[in-house]
Amino acid sequence: LIYDYERQWTEKAIDDIAAKHFSNVDLNTALKRPILFSDWLAGHYASIDEDELRQYIQGRLKTDYEEEVGIQLVFFNQVLDQVLRIDRVFRQPQDHLLLIGLSGTGKATLCRFVHNKYTAADFDDDLRQLLRHSGCKGEKIVFLLDESNVMDSSFLERMNTLLANGEVRGLFEGDEYSALLNLCKEGAQRQGLMLDSNDELYKWFTIQIINIKKMDQFMYPILTNLLCEPLKNQLKVQDDKKVELDNCTVAIEPYNMAELNLLDNDFVILNGRKLRETILVVIQDERCVADCIIMNHIIQKNLQVHDGHRVTINKCKQIVECKLIKILPTESSFKKITITNDEMRNTIKQYFSALRESITHKDDIFTICINTHDIVFKVIETDPSLYGRVTQDTVINCEGDPIKDEELYEE
Repeated sequence: LIYDYERQWTEKAIDDIAAKHFSNVDLNTALKRPILFSDWLAGHYASIDEDELRQYIQGRLKTDYEEEVGIQLVFFNQVLDQVLRIDRVFRQPQDHLLLIGLSGTGKATLCRFVHNKYTAADFDDDLRQLLRHSGCKGEKIVFLLDESNVMDSSFLERMNTLLANGEVRGLFEGDEYSALLNLCKEGAQRQGLMLDSNDELYKWFTIQIINIKKMDQFMYPILTNLLCEPLKNQLKVQDDKKVELDNCTVAIEPYNMAELNLLDNDFVILNGRKLRETILVVIQDERCVADCIIMNHIIQKNLQVHDGHRVTINKCKQIVECKLIKILPTESSFKKITITNDEMRNTIKQYFSALRESITHKDDIFTICINTHDIVFKVIETDPSLYGRVTQDTVINCEGDPIKDEELYEE
């Protein structure tokens, strides 16, 4: 939750729902703020007292004050909340966390692990080592990146590409590439897979990176000078209803297309707000303003952005065929129609076949008009990757209860 009004609305919604369904409970005690949950104190996940949590953390960090940090941190209420948020990220598969703040707010003290002569070549070496251990050997690794280590915007571009595509093109070449394939072959054999070709091995490697569990990226980007100066691959959303685009297509001004090394009908990964991302097709359109990107309202909702917001765009060089996708309608829209699973499946197939490119991404949301009613659908699962191409051979699973409307944009 970014803004105060969002947090206030959420707090009020919690109180209202609890009062409606738990009338016999002392809500003043049960919902006493702040609501903090952790397993640090009791050994199991439970509500904890704010003062007890503060004392526990201060005790654990006593050694860090003397040996690592060098200064004593003040654990005010918001810091305690953020510490538990970070802990929750550690527990989620393929999660990552973005912290942005001004200098002196305590970010750098959390991850001083690189000297000031750290170069792009050093970063590539560390990234290769990270991917070998996590992708080939399945090791659980946390990679901490602090603004004092980001000497060049290419660091952030590499991380964006890695998080979006599961790979960084050109990172492994020559002997490094051969050594990687040998490790991939050993890793695949441990899973009972016999992969022979280099393409199969590298595809297995990228899928491992995308689906790796406990690979948490904590990124502390550079401060105001870089944040106020947009990176080359960041574009501003332009709301232009005169440009008609389907749910898989975005438009960019021709000069920006060339600057980003993009051609018409290239696949791109777009990252929006609240860690939302999707895969799309890009075309050039002279009606688009420089450094802007045009998309329809469905894509804007998927990325949780609107006119004026910035999105990050990265070229997607590899897209796999979806073997299976699971798609469910929302409760409120599903009540408007009567339809069998087979009819729904055929309708969804027709929807994808009508797109410029039949592509989809996990958590994508789209609308199909059925019997004059707009039915909202959400992509619940995509296999084997987070995104891919829907073909005639793709199995479309529509079985299951409709999703609740409040879960539509669930993180």
